[in-house]
Amino acid sequence: MKLSKFFSSNYPILAVMGALIGAGIIRTGYSQTPMPAELHAGFDMIVRGELDAAETFFEKICESEKKDVWSITGLGAVYLRRGETSTQIFEILLKLFKQDNTSKAISKFREALKLQPEFIDARYYLGRALINKRNANSYAEAATELSNVAQRDSLFRDTRYQLGLAHLGLENWLLALEDFQGALRLAPDDRRPGVKAADALFELGENAPASTMYLDNIRLVRDGEFLEENFLSMRPLCEKSDVEQFENLPIAEKGVFIRRFWRQRNPTPGEAANPRLREHYRRLKFARANFPMPIKPYYDDRGKVYLRYGQPEQRYVSPLYQGNIKSNESWSYENLQKDLVFDFVEQGGIFREVDDLSQAASPGTSFANRYFIAANLYADRSDLSQIYGRLSMLRSFDTSELASRFGELSAAKHGAQKLATPEKYAHDYHARPLDFDADWAAFRSGNGQTVVEFYFGVSGHRLGYELDDDNKPRAQLEGAIVLEDSLYEEVPPGAHAWSQKFSAADSGALRQSYPVLQHAVEITPGDYRVTLQLRHPEGNGLGIYRLPCDVRSFDGDELLLSDIQIASSVQPAESGNGFIKHQLSVTPYPKKFLHRSVPIYLYYEIYNLSVDSDNRHDYRVEYEARVLRQDRSFFKSLAAIFGGGKKRGVSTAHTQQGSGREAHEYVALDLGNLPKGDIEISLRVTDARNGQTAQTIRQLALKD
Repeated sequence: MKLSKFFSSNYPILAVMGALIGAGIIRTGYSQTPMPAELHAGFDMIVRGELDAAETFFEKICESEKKDVWSITGLGAVYLRRGETSTQIFEILLKLFKQDNTSKAISKFREALKLQPEFIDARYYLGRALINKRNANSYAEAATELSNVAQRDSLFRDTRYQLGLAHLGLENWLLALEDFQGALRLAPDDRRPGVKAADALFELGENAPASTMYLDNIRLVRDGEFLEENFLSMRPLCEKSDVEQFENLPIAEKGVFIRRFWRQRNPTPGEAANPRLREHYRRLKFARANFPMPIKPYYDDRGKVYLRYGQPEQRYVSPLYQGNIKSNESWSYENLQKDLVFDFVEQGGIFREVDDLSQAASPGTSFANRYFIAANLYADRSDLSQIYGRLSMLRSFDTSELASRFGELSAAKHGAQKLATPEKYAHDYHARPLDFDADWAAFRSGNGQTVVEFYFGVSGHRLGYELDDDNKPRAQLEGAIVLEDSLYEEVPPGAHAWSQKFSAADSGALRQSYPVLQHAVEITPGDYRVTLQLRHPEGNGLGIYRLPCDVRSFDGDELLLSDIQIASSVQPAESGNGFIKHQLSVTPYPKKFLHRSVPIYLYYEIYNLSVDSDNRHDYRVEYEARVLRQDRSFFKSLAAIFGGGKKRGVSTAHTQQGSGREAHEYVALDLGNLPKGDIEISLRVTDARNGQTAQTIRQLALKD
């Protein structure tokens, strides 16, 4: 079976029988067994969430001579909708005696099938309930029951989606993909199958299609319970403000929030795969397998910490059978933040995060003894953190000192958690860091949009090379640009990517070179986040910058100036090197600093000039470069005060006449008389015919 059949984003629309209702427990139907009219009221109660009333309604019918497969199934649907309790210890006890809601639901569905084995609705709900048991045997039985339903009626409700969940549980990834793709074809408006298909794709190592499948579908999900469950797994990574924002969003915007959350954290936005999302899937699966809890989110407090920070730098697990001491363990992340340590104590079969290990002492232990037990526990793990080592030396019986020292531990731990980021993920790019220079400038396009030119430059000594057919060194650079709006949606969709090869006479000449790339993007004005990526295949180098980008508008009839483009040279196009604008070759200078000894060029464009009856314009241009902050030693500063020194600024001006309402200009600036430091280059244009003025400014660093 080819995986490619699952990767298409085109989901053919087939006839969809019925509509989704409520939280997915009841769906309008095509049941082969008609529902008695008097039972509709009970199922309506389930849809509205009135579960107590629905339970009473169906119990009364089940106790009467009107009892039938629908009333029994209705009572089972009430239990299925209730789901797990919010108290883990209570849920453990209920499951032990098979009195939990899922077990009770399964019992009712089996009872209905015993009365009428061909009752497809009960078999469908039985499959769903078995999936909720979350173990291999129940997943296998659920797959059998749901396959039976699908064989009898291929269009029955969301059977294909539920069957996909069962196959996920059985780790049969290909069958799960086939089920989810089928579910999408049957009900293209229900995007839950698309989201869950990402689980299987990630497991198969198909990270790019998995990321695309997840992000494309989660924003279109309208099932509130499904979205809440997705967010629950992300919650440990969120700031408090993120949680509040999500909870206050309408259903239609919750999926968009989740999509934005993961796009914002993508370390490689220029590529389809989202490694951070993939890592979250891996951590989530590991947490649920190794730090389980019987209720949602199905991992304990250790899992929450693992989701945030990954594997601890050091982990200490207490030995078994320590008498009156509860099981406990400690994790250290001091490689991320000093005093970033976590203590966990087993409580009712579940590990909870605690302020300190005094809570590992059994109930009834005296105040002083609890802290001395904790001090001994910390002595065993003193190499995890200095703060543990200090507590291990505690020998005082003074209760106030005990409370104070352990209070210091709690304060240090909470302080470290505030200083640490809400999550930690260090992506392995499998490449050497490639430092490069980048700059951009905005101009007006012919159709009223804005064209942003992005410039890349990299020093030749950072490049590896291969020999071409003429035995000359050749290097290749691959650039990519991703522009994202405030919702982290790509605008326009898809990364702008290109590659360019550079050659030199010999390796020495290549090392002395400074290859420059340029790429233009036409875009609607607005605030964007831009990702600039440069990859060097021969040297396995990769550099990524993520920066804000305010794309300005050139609308209106007033006098306007483009951005200032800093250029290393400007010459006629016929003798230039390919960076062509208005019959000029303008070679970008993407560095953020200028050399005093090297003249530079300013290129800019003027829009909406006034013209006379002969279509002639007339304007004046004033340039100024002034020092904002000067780099100098104390003695040089004294010399400047008493004996003069470099000028604090240089300026020049000229007038220009020509034809048309637009003009393009460039000027060479010699900054050799300015001291090194931060400088501001100001450009001011005055229209001589109507007196309008426009100004634009660039700030740069000046070096020797």
